[in-house]
Amino acid sequence: MNDTIILDNAKFLVHLGVTDKERKKKQPVFITLTIQKDIRPASENDDIEKTINWEHIHDVLDGVLTSQPWNLVETLAENIASKLLQKFSPEMVRVRVEKPHSLKEKNVHFCAVEIERKP
Repeated sequence: MNDTIILDNAKFLVHLGVTDKERKKKQPVFITLTIQKDIRPASENDDIEKTINWEHIHDVLDGVLTSQPWNLVETLAENIASKLLQKFSPEMVRVRVEKPHSLKEKNVHFCAVEIERKP
């Protein structure tokens, strides 16, 4: 299966960090998703109901990201992957969470975690 749906660099403001100070103010994160799903039924019938609607994917992201304050990017990535697998039944999801301000003082452009999960 090589059919892939991609959402690239979706920006969200999230309470995220290990310290209370970090979590106090919302910080930007960028989410990139790769979702493998057979899209032939949708393309054969030109029917959005037979694929995964991009807006619905974004709604799931928003729901997870705003559901609570998060300590670790790793936990956030796992929760996103789990919710996407549960809601859309894809063959595979890859979730990349970038936190651009993590090591700003050390001149690091961003830090990120990327995971790949299957049902």
